[in-house]
Amino acid sequence: MNRETRWNAGFLAAGAALLALAVAPSAAAEDMLDTGDAGIEITRDAADLAHRLRPLPPQDADVADTALVFTNESGSAARVRCVGFNKNGRAVGRAWVAIPSLGLRYLLASDLSYGRDFVGQVQCAAPVRIKGTAVLLGQNVTDLPAFQVRGTFGRLRFPVVATY
Repeated sequence: MNRETRWNAGFLAAGAALLALAVAPSAAAEDMLDTGDAGIEITRDAADLAHRLRPLPPQDADVADTALVFTNESGSAARVRCVGFNKNGRAVGRAWVAIPSLGLRYLLASDLSYGRDFVGQVQCAAPVRIKGTAVLLGQNVTDLPAFQVRGTFGRLRFPVVATY
């Protein structure tokens, strides 16, 4: 093997390593949700959100659910896939929603837990043009934090989610 061949092989190896590093963040962003099972599709109409945002009557004071609201700021449709994690970090369920261009859709925490009570967090994979908001629905309506984690592929993180 002459010097030029070794030199080209070195550049080829370095190029392959850089390509692997460039692709890794997008793969890591989707690894949690790429288990083959995207969960159930939620096809709830966004107009129903206005009804849900009304405070519950006093007799329902011990009922609460978190609405995860997604807004598409782009002219093309998108899909958001979410996983709910309980207080011990174990997945409790998965769901996804299709958001039309410039549209709005939402999931409930009870959709992710299949109706079971849980307190924990939700992480969603979505294109970076999707914005997230969380609202605790119950006796009083309260906004909760939602974080946009940027990268080559978007990650939405809702650190406090509850349904009971």
